[in-house]
Amino acid sequence: MHQRVEAPLFDRRPHHWYLPNPLKIYEFEQLVAGLPPMDGQGRDNALLDLGCGTGLQSLVLARRGWAVTGVDSDPSRIEKARRRQRSVRGADNAAFVAATLEDAMLPTATFDAAVSFRVLEHIPDLEGCLAEVHRVLKPGAAFHASVDCLGNVTDQDLRDRHHRDYAIHRLFDTATAPGYFERQGFVVDECRAILKGPRAIEAFRSSWSSVRRLSLEKVHPVRALRREDARTTSDAGVMLLLRMHTPSVRR
Repeated sequence: MHQRVEAPLFDRRPHHWYLPNPLKIYEFEQLVAGLPPMDGQGRDNALLDLGCGTGLQSLVLARRGWAVTGVDSDPSRIEKARRRQRSVRGADNAAFVAATLEDAMLPTATFDAAVSFRVLEHIPDLEGCLAEVHRVLKPGAAFHASVDCLGNVTDQDLRDRHHRDYAIHRLFDTATAPGYFERQGFVVDECRAILKGPRAIEAFRSSWSSVRRLSLEKVHPVRALRREDARTTSDAGVMLLLRMHTPSVRR
């Protein structure tokens, strides 16, 4: 269908077609903004997707030219990502590994960038995982991550249900989140809340795995989330966005 009907729009904004939920689209746009440019020659474009799940974001980034390695500890999700890859044009430069990052044994200083979409709050040994991310990144490489915060969610029943249903090990906040990464050698460039207003809270209440919508039905909610964040002065949000990098010289 993408090849026959949707190709022009899909090529410009594949995440609008492919990601199932306006919240995920907004998260994706915010997280990938500012990733280092690629040289267009197939060099300096190796990217790690930590906790890639079923490969949605990995494949969008592969279509944009990144050589993506998606790592996830759930073999069933990796198998679904591989099946999905076969139906997506221009995503041959993605590879998927069924393992924890520590068990994947990826070579040191391999990647020019890494991303992680709401994964780190689920990892019991966060310090070990971040140390491994640092090891596989090249000096000066970027690492962008989104994490659960729930700083603007005051409904305790909703917070408890989120912990229970999604196996949350920790929630992050703007005051303490940078320390997790700095202790593993990252330089934190930005840590800020996103999805800060009532529309975002209600969408979170309705669950992140909402029914798929056509792209045009997702455009207005994504724009509304952008406007809501722009005019909300509070630094409390459903999620935190962190942008950081490894030092240019390894310790």
